[in-house]
Amino acid sequence: MRLFEDYACCICRQREASYYCESCFLTFCSSCTKRKSVNYSACEKCGSAHYFDAKSGPPSVCTMCGHESFRLGVRKLVVCPRCLSENVVDLVRKREEQTARLNAITRSLLSASSLMLNVINSASKAKARLLNLRKKGFLHNPQLEEDVLGVYEALSALKVKALSKAERIMSSAASRAALLIREWSPRSIREIEACFEQVEGALRDYRQLVEEECRCLEERLREISSVLDYLDFHRELFEEREQLLAMEASEKPVCALPHVKYVGSSYLPSNKGTGVLFLTTERVVFLKKEGVLRHSFKKYFSLPLAEVELNVKRGLRGYFTLKTDKGTVRFTAPRQVLENVEAYFTLAKNFQANSQLDRSLTLKLESTAIGLSDFRRAIASLIDSTLKMGEEGARSTATPKQRPPPIARPCPRPINRPASPSTGDQEALMNLEKKKYAVEQNLKRLKELWDEGEIPLEEYLKMSRRLESDLYELNVKIQKLKNG
Repeated sequence: MRLFEDYACCICRQREASYYCESCFLTFCSSCTKRKSVNYSACEKCGSAHYFDAKSGPPSVCTMCGHESFRLGVRKLVVCPRCLSENVVDLVRKREEQTARLNAITRSLLSASSLMLNVINSASKAKARLLNLRKKGFLHNPQLEEDVLGVYEALSALKVKALSKAERIMSSAASRAALLIREWSPRSIREIEACFEQVEGALRDYRQLVEEECRCLEERLREISSVLDYLDFHRELFEEREQLLAMEASEKPVCALPHVKYVGSSYLPSNKGTGVLFLTTERVVFLKKEGVLRHSFKKYFSLPLAEVELNVKRGLRGYFTLKTDKGTVRFTAPRQVLENVEAYFTLAKNFQANSQLDRSLTLKLESTAIGLSDFRRAIASLIDSTLKMGEEGARSTATPKQRPPPIARPCPRPINRPASPSTGDQEALMNLEKKKYAVEQNLKRLKELWDEGEIPLEEYLKMSRRLESDLYELNVKIQKLKNG
């Protein structure tokens, strides 16, 4: 109920207030206002206005476009009768501003979904890359599956945590602000502003929580991606020389050492040259580069891995030697390769203990997926319930009354069932059922469009309310026909 005392002018107490001072929070009517004349100049080219006083005079050049021709005039501004501030707004406009601000604040809850979506996309890419490597036989780093699954589990926990925090925000200060706006009066302006400050502070904490969690997950994914980059580098080299390597089905790739230079052997031809040294779980294969303009590779030798012993000499002229029963093979390589060649051979000889053999983990990762449609739908439902500001929302926030203890009642008499509906009623019932099915399908399609991001939030809420209202009316009509 709108009371005059809530809208009365704070000065005369006889008329309804029309203005509100943002500086001293005074509401006053048009009769109590004071007006101030202000000189202004309007640019004839761009139309921008410039206020000036008698001392400074009008500007000579427009600060917006640089034009020198102006139209001069005098404008009367409404000022506060108490503090003489020009920061005065119309009450109708103030209410519209607060309503729009509530809409903007509540819809900012959806901004967290974009942060989580970036992490989900990165996790999906890492998952796809890892599964592709496993299919190609690169079973290195068996902890990668658990690392990616850990990211997915953390994302699921973040969704629950963010939704819980959003529910607390919307059920406290936001719902209070919505109810105050529904029963809006000039006296509630400052209380609404206080609610807005509480909601904005809670939203900052909410966004900070999501940002910190997403930042940690992105760092974990960057570490995973760096390992995947290393494996992809070796995978590409193996795929480029797949025909020359001619690997067996039971043979697994380990690593490829590029820019390795063959410098001599005690039993192989001493044709020096650079190439790529490939390590598999069963062999050591050297592909030598040939040609000057058009490079090609040729298999130079292939040694059983189990019969090879590695000796590495580090230093300014470092090299490594492969020793077999037949003799030795000597290579030079870049410093980075020399530092890691021993670890590569150790990995190749102990590949069974350092590879992913648990197929169930890979299958679990393959079947793991996460989306944001449920999160976005839940947030949209929270926003919708807050912005409705209906009687049901007001009753739901009220404290429920304590019910009296149940009273024993006699058993009711059996109710005579109504007669079966006539043919006309059956046709009407069938038509209503068809309409109900069509509305349900439209609701389903609307939710799909919202999940896919094809429609904005405002349109989704507007159309869903209308369809839900139509569905409610159809259900009432169907129930009436069934009850006769």
